[in-house]
Amino acid sequence: MALAVDGGGGSGSFTWQQNGVFTTLSIRGPFGAGGLRVVADDQSMQVTDGSGRTVDTDQAREALRVQLGADLPWTHLRYWMLGVPSPGEPAQVADARAAPMRVIEQSGWRIGYDTFRPVPGSALPERFTATHGTVRLKVVIDDWTVASGAPARP
Repeated sequence: MALAVDGGGGSGSFTWQQNGVFTTLSIRGPFGAGGLRVVADDQSMQVTDGSGRTVDTDQAREALRVQLGADLPWTHLRYWMLGVPSPGEPAQVADARAAPMRVIEQSGWRIGYDTFRPVPGSALPERFTATHGTVRLKVVIDDWTVASGAPARP
């Protein structure tokens, strides 16, 4: 992933695991400066840095904002990673035959999906860019693993 904010930015690699409402995100590389682990659900968030220091919810959001240089919409990302809008808030979705293959506009963000990868029963994003003002987050997904019997999309 790569994040650009106001002319600055950085990149890193990540592992994203979703189990129901629980998200576990491990970030490695310059973003994580030794690694960050984010555990979140719809109500709370916990961030552990490379030194093992852990902070919860509001402190966690602030720690991520400082580390990454932007306030990302963490509750929406679990849906946007799958190529669908976050439920409970208005969204516009447009599909096309050429890149971007899908565009979601929600909560002031524009998410453009360039490619999708077939998985059993569906297709999931392979590359997308989310923008909001001067913030640009680019995500490239190398591999998807969907648990057998689990729906590919919520």
